[in-house]
Amino acid sequence: MDRRRRDTKERFIKFTLEKIRSHGEDDTTLRDLAKEFGISAAALYNHFVDKDELLNEVLKVASSKVTTLYREYVSEHGTLKGGKERLIQFGEFLLDLFKTESNLISFLFFSKTAINIYSSVDVFENDQFKLLSIACEIIDSVRIENNLSISNFELYIKFWAFMEGYALFVTSGVFEGNPSFISDIVNDVLCGDAAKAKK
Repeated sequence: MDRRRRDTKERFIKFTLEKIRSHGEDDTTLRDLAKEFGISAAALYNHFVDKDELLNEVLKVASSKVTTLYREYVSEHGTLKGGKERLIQFGEFLLDLFKTESNLISFLFFSKTAINIYSSVDVFENDQFKLLSIACEIIDSVRIENNLSISNFELYIKFWAFMEGYALFVTSGVFEGNPSFISDIVNDVLCGDAAKAKK
């Protein structure tokens, strides 16, 4: 691919990401994107096979962006050693980000695009999505440190299900976030699963 074409493709990916951040994925059509970007919808197909390919590329860029934000957050708040503490810190980061970047986080974790990609790859063995890799590494360390009998995937699902629901309640104004709530839930999950392991 020549440089000009590659530059256009990269600029369009960044442009699309900004549109998703401001309007969400559902309100983002290829035709509207192309028009706002100043090219024809047909010209987009010189760069992307279809909308799915575009959104897959945007998802990679979004993951990289949020990974950078997470690393900055850890740098500001301190690097924690224990898996449980890191998981709580990761949850607090996601909640903070969800409050300011709900469209971005929804796209990155809960969109049809994300679900299709994450269900088609081994999330615990994938380096294309760095933030997902970090989450999986933290969850694995929690499972090992606490000698849990559940799989990484089960713990991952429990954490994400809680985070999605909690973030939606907080961002919709149903209740105000409580800093200790994430810690309490992580402790409850770990205690419950540790008790199951002893049976």
